Amino acid sequence: MNPNNLLICLIIFTNLIVGENRLFTNTDLLNLLNNDSNWNKLEYTDDNITISKKELSFSKLVAIKVEKILNINPQLITDLLMDIDKYNTFVSNPKSFHSELIKSSSKGLIGYQFIKIDFPFFNNREYFFEIIPEGIIKDESNILCHWYLLNSNKIIELNKKKMPNATYLAFGAGIWKAEPYTSMGYKVSYSLYMDPGGSIPDFLIDLINKQSIIGLFRDVEREVISKNRNY
Repeated sequence: MNPNNLLICLIIFTNLIVGENRLFTNTDLLNLLNNDSNWNKLEYTDDNITISKKELSFSKLVAIKVEKILNINPQLITDLLMDIDKYNTFVSNPKSFHSELIKSSSKGLIGYQFIKIDFPFFNNREYFFEIIPEGIIKDESNILCHWYLLNSNKIIELNKKKMPNATYLAFGAGIWKAEPYTSMGYKVSYSLYMDPGGSIPDFLIDLINKQSIIGLFRDVEREVISKNRNY
């Protein structure tokens, strides 16, 4: 199974997560991802992407972060990620992926994504998400945008029918950040927690998440660099 087919475009959390005797909200998870402490570096890719992980008390799965120094205008990343209908044009495996803008909310945008899994015994995946072009709190100027998956009840509110043979993803969130890095540009990072659902071993989920976030980061980097040349 190609890992990028499972969580190809996580530009992407449920209303509530239950874990270890406490209730985790969207804000709880986003704050954990945003916090710079307790990230442990795993490896470096050949194209200079740093990969880190963070263990979370409420889950056996880990959060993943990728980061790289880029000489770009970070606003272009926000603009790209907020153009939900255009995701289909720059992701690496567009035939296995569908992204659709559903509506504008008071804070940002609500989108829908469907991921086709061409592998025996694995259902397709789908989810609604809200993406907001700012930080969790208003003075966080280094955050380009953040997103979280919406509870499956949102399907009814949005008059959207579930796709047949699709597992609805309800646990996940992510944050894109860009911090000035001397004259070399910006340290751009994307941190993610995602539970792809279904009966998949934890170690495989962590591997899928790691490979998926790297693939998405590269897709965004490639597209933004192309746009940055003409900025």
